[in-house]
Amino acid sequence: MRVTALVSLVPLLATSAQALSLPFRYSTNIARAEQELGARNNVPVINKPQRRSQKLVRRRKWGHHRTTTTSCDDEGPTDSVTPPANSTSDWNTPTSTGDSWTPTSTGDSWNTPTTTDGPTSTDGPSSTDDGSGSTSNSPSPTSSDPPSNTNVPNSEWKLTRSILGRDFFADSNWEFWAYPDPTHGDVEYVNKGAAEAAGLWEVDGEGDAIMRVETTPQVNGPRKSIRLHSAFSWTGGMVLMDAKHMPTGCGTWPAWWQNGPDWPAGGEIDILEGVNDGTTNQVSLHTKDGCRAPSNANSQMKGKLHTGNFDAYNCASYATGNQGCGVMDSDTGSYGPGFNAQSGGVYALTWDQSGIAVWFHPRGQIPADITAEKPNPANWGTPVANFPASDCDPFEYFQNHISIWDTTLCGDWAGADSVWQQSCAASTGYSSCIDYVRNNGDAMKNAFWKISYVKYFESATSKP
Repeated sequence: MRVTALVSLVPLLATSAQALSLPFRYSTNIARAEQELGARNNVPVINKPQRRSQKLVRRRKWGHHRTTTTSCDDEGPTDSVTPPANSTSDWNTPTSTGDSWTPTSTGDSWNTPTTTDGPTSTDGPSSTDDGSGSTSNSPSPTSSDPPSNTNVPNSEWKLTRSILGRDFFADSNWEFWAYPDPTHGDVEYVNKGAAEAAGLWEVDGEGDAIMRVETTPQVNGPRKSIRLHSAFSWTGGMVLMDAKHMPTGCGTWPAWWQNGPDWPAGGEIDILEGVNDGTTNQVSLHTKDGCRAPSNANSQMKGKLHTGNFDAYNCASYATGNQGCGVMDSDTGSYGPGFNAQSGGVYALTWDQSGIAVWFHPRGQIPADITAEKPNPANWGTPVANFPASDCDPFEYFQNHISIWDTTLCGDWAGADSVWQQSCAASTGYSSCIDYVRNNGDAMKNAFWKISYVKYFESATSKP
């Protein structure tokens, strides 16, 4: 999750002496990261509720990235890390063997998932979003998109990994991140087994992956939720994500995003993100010093850069109070209720030698080249967000990214007092985001993802 600029923001200090260098196995180093964070929090709080751009707080990144990576050329784990001897944090104790952060196969083949598991939960909405909890094991996808067309011209982009269907949740694809929320959300992220037992994930009768939050009517603490980290990393390429439904409603903070190691040195790209009753998506970059959007950026994309107390063209996190550079889409079908009403669509990110760009294709308007797995961005028109390489080298400021899904509740952005008062206090009758979320499980029934696929592509221009 993703500018995410802020209403209540605690920026992180960064100097060469303070820079935190986490080994790739972040799950065994979170305690040390948190100790570093403790020394960095004594900085002024930015509180500009009148500025939308100042509401987009970015989550703390320390410890989000694993670097025991696999890719087309990798052959398995490359490091081993011993937890700090003076750590007292229980963050270093995985809650199941599935949290050991050890790949489940040698090399993790890009195109061959290793499991075919899938729970048959009856909790929460089914593929028809009617709350019936259908869990048919015979996927029969339906779509209003153009059919696959063998006459579509060949593409320079070649499919390298496809995540979909019964194998969507295979261990070779995702790791369930089961640690406290770095954005202070009112959620308990649980491991794969616990999430299955609670009915938080399944593959439904249409072959789509469902990710939910807990919908118990009333809870005394944080609600259970899911956060997925890809079991592989990637540098340069294209990712397509077809979603039919995304979490929405007061108290929610959903995101589909990616970041590299040693944040912000490895960079962060927020592809789909928003909070509460928002109706449009925001695409954001967070980087180390030096990356900028060009002075004519707004003429090269459909969305618009936010302005605020910081330079909206500066993507550097530390220089902008963690705001980075964020582009707000004007399409009300790009996020939340409007997105769900049209059965979503396809988000596309390209990360190549020309720069970084994001498109959104609504359901029914998905290009035939995408459906045929022969994507050709040259035919997609103006992107929602565009960051050309001329002002931000895509391989200097972004490396070794993992893809991340999450649904946070409340937290530093959605639950910030000024944000909540502006967006949800009157409509819910609750003065506190946490009070509302804990006492209204029914309101969380729309806080789910319904994903048809995630596909990764490479081309000759998608590598340094």
